[in-house]
Amino acid sequence: MVIKKPVITVYESDPITVEKEVVEKRFVSNVANDSPRMNLSPDDSVQNIDTNFSDFVEKFNRVMLHESEKGYQSYPSDSILTSKPASQRLSELEEEVLELEKELETNSDFEITSEHLNSLKKLVENAKLNMNKTVTAYESEAKQRKQLPEETVGPSDIALLSERVSRIITRLGADTNNSNAFLRPLSLMVEELLVRLESFTTQSKAEINTELTATLTQLQEFNKNSANESHQKVNELHDILQKWNTECQVLPQLLKHLRRCAKLSEHAEDMLRNAENLSQTFEESQKLLQNLSASNSFQNTVTELEKIQKML
Repeated sequence: MVIKKPVITVYESDPITVEKEVVEKRFVSNVANDSPRMNLSPDDSVQNIDTNFSDFVEKFNRVMLHESEKGYQSYPSDSILTSKPASQRLSELEEEVLELEKELETNSDFEITSEHLNSLKKLVENAKLNMNKTVTAYESEAKQRKQLPEETVGPSDIALLSERVSRIITRLGADTNNSNAFLRPLSLMVEELLVRLESFTTQSKAEINTELTATLTQLQEFNKNSANESHQKVNELHDILQKWNTECQVLPQLLKHLRRCAKLSEHAEDMLRNAENLSQTFEESQKLLQNLSASNSFQNTVTELEKIQKML
């Protein structure tokens, strides 16, 4: 009779905290050869059995850990227990532990001791507790997620999304506006480039070379002419500056003369005003004399004045 025993795997952080694999106790097994085994012999003492069992549990824990938590190469037997849920695996483990306990009671030569069974029971109980904790945690998280308010999409969000989509379209070159070469579709640009490459033959190369040489000669002539013209303009500016230097020396005298002319013009304006006033007074006096000469009283006064003058 081949006796099989359960091997327990306890996880620290994974919600599925218990793993089971039915392995053969000694040398024959229905599992791949790379799975861990607890090999016992009649010569082993109780202390050796304890150490072998702890090593076996540790090795099996290492094998059944998640690949991201492993620090070594994975084995083909790692994928044997991944197809069953945790609750089913726990029930199977409990059944296996009960069978082992019954066999231990009936068979006195059974090599697994009661201490081993107690440790297995503790592991199963811890696995149940951890699974219940994870289930309650997931249920509370689900309730909290249900209590969260649903996000509503408003018109502002839709407008922002449409604006982003239009930006992406323009950056991808799918814009309908083909005026800008950078916004044109890439396929059209590639087709145009291919057509240009096909038209670029040996004959076109010769024509392009002749045009380039002609443009180079024109540029050289332009550079020469521009250099001569700039030299002439610099000379003209130098002559103008020399003339301006001589004229600048006369500027203070010219300013004094202009100021004197301004004063003379002011005096002339005053004299013209006085002359106009004198002419007006002279005309008025002439009119007054004419009026007096026309009257008899004026003549009488004149004769009397002459008489007085003679008497004196």
